[in-house]
Amino acid sequence: MNLSPIQNFKIWGVFLLMVGGVIACKKDDNTDNKPQAIDYGYVIEIQKPQANTVYHWGDTLFLAINFLSETQEYVHNVRVEIQNETNESLYAVQTHVHVPEKYNYADYLWLNDTVKLEEKINWYCKAAVWSHETNAVATIDSLFFQIIP
Repeated sequence: MNLSPIQNFKIWGVFLLMVGGVIACKKDDNTDNKPQAIDYGYVIEIQKPQANTVYHWGDTLFLAINFLSETQEYVHNVRVEIQNETNESLYAVQTHVHVPEKYNYADYLWLNDTVKLEEKINWYCKAAVWSHETNAVATIDSLFFQIIP
């Protein structure tokens, strides 16, 4: 069968469009194109207060906590709290810092709230860090110390 050049062109064009359509419609199983979860590698270093230390009413409690990302990601949200064994809070701060790699938190707390301190000797310094993503899992650390009259 002898076809004209235009007919050959049309046949080849239709054939190439069909092949291209099949290739384009094929589901891409390549997981590299899917968004990957970010490993923030969060670590918390509670430097102050020191674990198992005894403080007294009227003392000034120095808080020094480092929030780090070992994977050089941003530190997003941090929380620092001083709680007793019944989860009563003496001090609580939560903030969105959004800084690269490391955030150094520092504050002073004067131990003068005798109503909250009364008969509550055992306390915990709790620190948490988490990302901005929905359902983000927090990295949490805590240490024990005492406050006595």
